[in-house]
Amino acid sequence: MHIKYLEIQNFRRLKSVRIDLAKETTIFVGANNSGKTTAMVALLRFLVSKKFTIMDFTLSDWASIDRIGRQWIDSDQIPEMTDWEDFLPTMDVWLHVEKDEFSHVSHMYPMLDWEDGLLGIRLRLEPKKIEDLYQEFRDAVDHAESNNSKNKPVALWPTSLVHFLKRRMEGLFQLRAYCLDPKELKEPDEFNAKPQKLPEQSNALDRDFGELIWIDKIEAQRGFADFDSDHASSNIEAQKGEQSTKRKLSSQLKSYYDRHLDPEFTTGHFFKGCREVSERVDFLQ
Repeated sequence: MHIKYLEIQNFRRLKSVRIDLAKETTIFVGANNSGKTTAMVALLRFLVSKKFTIMDFTLSDWASIDRIGRQWIDSDQIPEMTDWEDFLPTMDVWLHVEKDEFSHVSHMYPMLDWEDGLLGIRLRLEPKKIEDLYQEFRDAVDHAESNNSKNKPVALWPTSLVHFLKRRMEGLFQLRAYCLDPKELKEPDEFNAKPQKLPEQSNALDRDFGELIWIDKIEAQRGFADFDSDHASSNIEAQKGEQSTKRKLSSQLKSYYDRHLDPEFTTGHFFKGCREVSERVDFLQ
């Protein structure tokens, strides 16, 4: 079993992307501000901590969320979850599961017609109860207006729905999991993911991935001693030279590529080594 795809929507700068994962190892490579860190944060938020803030919503959607807040202030109509669906952060996790592995995921995938292959679960951050979110926001706005001086009006909290969620989001939102239909999986359109729509009245699952997926994190700026460097030919020398060889992980990855993966670099060393061996053989003869 392995994660084949991740599709992330409405999470920070990632509006709608698919990430293909290799069966063994996947490395995110890209320019600064291209979304590598955001993708890693999404993994940790959705699969580990499950704690979010309004800052995890895509910034370009904030105006639309505030528009919902203004509609709530002007109307006594009970809101609908559909008003939020285009803005909710989601992660679709597509697993490739063999038949003999289905017992590990059967508790969260009750579809009886599933066969071995792709299995999809959507994790979505959404209001626990849309009515409670609506009422608490309206109460906070009414309280602010009643305490605002008519002679000297000031901007009291909350001035908008986003402003309200900056302080009160915890406890009003939660992460829920939903089954996805493998038959409805669509290929990305010019690198933009095309996540399927959840059917109306979709029921959330009682359980999520639990301990099925394990994630650990090493900061790219963290320093590590490179015990395989030329300056550390033995354990004792490595310990003595640890401070001098300690470098950022990002620098070490580049160094590793230069030494072991760069075709031009490794090929040059290979022929140099062959020449040295040949010269030594000639000398011994």
